[in-house]
Amino acid sequence: MNGILDQAAAEVDYSDAVSEKHQAAIEYAQNGDPVFPCVENGKPPACEHGCKDATTDLATIHAWWSENPEYNIGRSTDGLLVVDVDGKSNPWLYDIGSERQSELLAAPHATTPNDGLHFVFRQPDGANYRNTTGHLAEKVDTRANGGYIVVAPSTIDGREYLWRGQDGELPPFDQLPVAPAWLLDALAASDKKPKQRKAGTDGAAAVRGSMPVYREGERNDALYREACSLANVVKSPGVLEAALQRTNAERCQPPLPPAEVSRIANSAAEYIGAGGNWPTAQPAPAVVEPDEAFPTHLLHPGGLLEEIIEYHLATAYRPDRGIAFSAALALVSTILGRKVVDDWGTRPNLYIVQLAPQGAGKDAGRLGNEKLLIEAGAEWLLLAGDIASATGLEMAIRQHGVGLLQIDEAGDSLQAMMGQGAAPHIAQAVAVLKKLYTSSGGYYRGKCYANQDKNPTIVICQPYLTAYLTATEDQFKKSLQAASVLDGFMSRLGVFEAANKKIPYTQSPQLDYGRQSIVGKVKAWVDYQPGGNLSSTSTGNPAPVEIPSLDGAVRIFAEHDNRCTDLANNDRDAYRGLWCRAHLNARKFALIHACSLAGKPAPKSVAAESAKWGCELSDYLTRQLVAIARDDVAESPFDADCKKVVRFLKGRKGRATGDQVRRALRHLSKRDRAAVIETMEEDGRIGRETQYPNGPGRPATVYYLAAERG
Repeated sequence: MNGILDQAAAEVDYSDAVSEKHQAAIEYAQNGDPVFPCVENGKPPACEHGCKDATTDLATIHAWWSENPEYNIGRSTDGLLVVDVDGKSNPWLYDIGSERQSELLAAPHATTPNDGLHFVFRQPDGANYRNTTGHLAEKVDTRANGGYIVVAPSTIDGREYLWRGQDGELPPFDQLPVAPAWLLDALAASDKKPKQRKAGTDGAAAVRGSMPVYREGERNDALYREACSLANVVKSPGVLEAALQRTNAERCQPPLPPAEVSRIANSAAEYIGAGGNWPTAQPAPAVVEPDEAFPTHLLHPGGLLEEIIEYHLATAYRPDRGIAFSAALALVSTILGRKVVDDWGTRPNLYIVQLAPQGAGKDAGRLGNEKLLIEAGAEWLLLAGDIASATGLEMAIRQHGVGLLQIDEAGDSLQAMMGQGAAPHIAQAVAVLKKLYTSSGGYYRGKCYANQDKNPTIVICQPYLTAYLTATEDQFKKSLQAASVLDGFMSRLGVFEAANKKIPYTQSPQLDYGRQSIVGKVKAWVDYQPGGNLSSTSTGNPAPVEIPSLDGAVRIFAEHDNRCTDLANNDRDAYRGLWCRAHLNARKFALIHACSLAGKPAPKSVAAESAKWGCELSDYLTRQLVAIARDDVAESPFDADCKKVVRFLKGRKGRATGDQVRRALRHLSKRDRAAVIETMEEDGRIGRETQYPNGPGRPATVYYLAAERG
């Protein structure tokens, strides 16, 4: 009978997995790894009996992840011995010596979202190891029988668990290395030492990683806070209550009655979302506010992107994660050129502008990209370091059909192209850039000249240009013209800021950090030949592989598209046109993210995780463009002076004295200064009030931003 059931289960089609995590859970089970669901964006189990429910039964796993495709994945560690190191710089890793380090690194291992490490071994035959906390060293635990670890591609706050090593995955159980003798000896020696129990924990809590114990007088409040936190990530009231009942049993002394825990769970559900109906994420505002920081979780995308980011950070003289992030996006975008599309036909070509202060290390990402491409044998992808003419740009991209244009101090180049009085041969470059961007899925056709024998029309099949431009904020904003917003050039840009507002401190660069692994993956994409003729740019017909979106991603894309369309139709927003391309950009980012997570050509699908990441990144960048257009794009020199006053007041928390405002406009004559201030008062952008001193002295005129007064 069991044989018949096993055969029936094997014949079930699980190809409709709706997320990368769903698919990964199935693949773990097929590999013989017992898994179970953990809450989305967290570590607590999302099933009734926790790791005791771990299974390789595909039907059960399919049902779990169909309930919530974004559940994280727990892997039971029964039969395993996993060394869990908190922090890559943990002293234990260095104290054990290079030979033992090599044994750890030779085993399958993973990095965790908090920069920890999991080293996975098999227990010796007949052994019965249990979980330990701090037995080997401070912040070095082990997970064994009765325990579990969270495994890739699970995520917490946007940061991913990642398998490292040659294959980037967990081998079958019988192929795992047996725990080395020195590790077993160290555990045996630690068991003989008297243990000091930490205050505020009991034995069960210590095994769970020194989690706090809730005692009488604090149990209700603590469980309620935990329930509210869990309610934001779990998808059903039943799972929420099961998780809370488990916390009550393991960490409350004495435990509360189950009925009381049930009441707390329901109360938290009503607080987070009426009647236990969890609200969808509230849409972000249509503009980035002055103090709003780049969403940190987006800077940890996982996969190849994350590896390149860490490489750029390690090899930089002045490391900055924002700069490393944008440079990694540009590099991955480039190596995907003419090779992948999504089910809308979206190509992942990008135009990126990275802003950073002078001397903040803007060149680190650009130079790192060059080095990685050269070592991968793809130097031909690197175009010249500036644009001399529109025709020169056309000829450069026609040579191979794909290329990476990296320009330092790009504000000067943009001013030369868009400024008043720009030479015709360079001013036309903006039009070429716009046309190349939108022609990536078809044919680019240049200008038609009367003498075709002497000046034939340039034709490029599926041109693919990725641009990575670095500039100071002042340079870039000076280059912007109102026409660049209206003609669509600005909506094609992704403008990134440095993570550090000030110049980062220097470090000693680690020039070989992760280089070999990254170069291998970059080369795999460069050499990838999905189909068609990639070598010809005039008569060739590249056939990129189509990467379909899973159902979860389709839903996220549909909601995002509708919202962007609503914002683009908002007649009250002068810069609503910037939202027209926001959804297309989200799809580009999602496709890059999916390819990055795959690690090698090519991913099977775009999962909900990638769609969500792409939409959030596009939303932030578009809102930032709207803020720049609103505050910095001027239609005339007079308008530029008015906007300068607005920026000046914002920098002073919305208020400044008359003398301070006049000093900000000291480049103007007295008459022109008065005209600017008077106009801004008349149109309601600023207001004026008199400030009287507390003691002797004359009253002062103070100007303020009217919008911030409400």
